[in-house]
Amino acid sequence: MENKQAAVAGATGLTGSYLCQLLGKSDAYAKVWALVRRETDLPQGVSPLLVDWEHIEATPPDAPLDEAFCCLGTTMKKAGSKEAFRKVDHDYVLAFARWAYAHGCRRFFAVTAMGADKRSVFFYNRVKGEVEEALAQIGFESLYIFRPSLLLGQRHESRPAEQISARLSAFFRPLIPLRYRPVEAGRVAWAMYRCAQNPEKGKFIIENDQILKLSS
Repeated sequence: MENKQAAVAGATGLTGSYLCQLLGKSDAYAKVWALVRRETDLPQGVSPLLVDWEHIEATPPDAPLDEAFCCLGTTMKKAGSKEAFRKVDHDYVLAFARWAYAHGCRRFFAVTAMGADKRSVFFYNRVKGEVEEALAQIGFESLYIFRPSLLLGQRHESRPAEQISARLSAFFRPLIPLRYRPVEAGRVAWAMYRCAQNPEKGKFIIENDQILKLSS
């Protein structure tokens, strides 16, 4: 399928920025919108769509959507509280998904995390599992959930704990099973892009080892 219309949430983040580069250069997409809060530099072929995440329904795209990609995510430290974290990683993700569905989108691609489980004792994993379940109830014909391990890449903000983990994992990387091996954000974006070119319908959970294989 070519001449697709797509929207990306989290377009300026680590994975989203790589994904926008891929979508913007692809002949498969006639229009790619990046949902952003303020004007910002975006890759060629990607247009900004300014949104207020509290009132996303007030900002329609210029044409019906075929696909939507969600790379939204924060950390407990950056969010400042469990409530604030849940607002971004759960509420905003669902708001984007429902907005996209209301504007014709029937194929949705979302990044969650390895270990996502609505029954988890860990708050982070539980929120990720809850949002996965809620996404499945919206009605998308194709729903792809990507569960990467520790994401590697140059972030705008400093995350010392992740930087230390990345250095340690680089040393032990050959010994780490693919399912748990840290993965470059660019490879997650590439896996998302490749799956988007698959017309198959259904719900698909793409675990970390599959992400690595799809992007190799």
